[in-house]
Amino acid sequence: MKGTDLSREQIIDAANKVARNHGLDPDQMTIRYDEGNALWRASNYTDVSELADKDYQVVAYWMKPPAPEGGFWVLVDKKTGRILKTVRLN
Repeated sequence: MKGTDLSREQIIDAANKVARNHGLDPDQMTIRYDEGNALWRASNYTDVSELADKDYQVVAYWMKPPAPEGGFWVLVDKKTGRILKTVRLN
């Protein structure tokens, strides 16, 4: 049985918690809810073939002002809010 997707706010909240656990302050960062995961798919930053059967939403973080060479990406299960993967770019 399919569950209902979490709201945008719930997904960002889950991602913010893991970002803080990684030593980041989301209040001091640019946060992007990557609608449809388009930016993530175009980036090819990392292999996510293990997530092919998962329904996830990407939330991306950049320092203010954005630093193109860095960022923190959180892949959140859209139904449970479980963090599936994090990727930190430096």
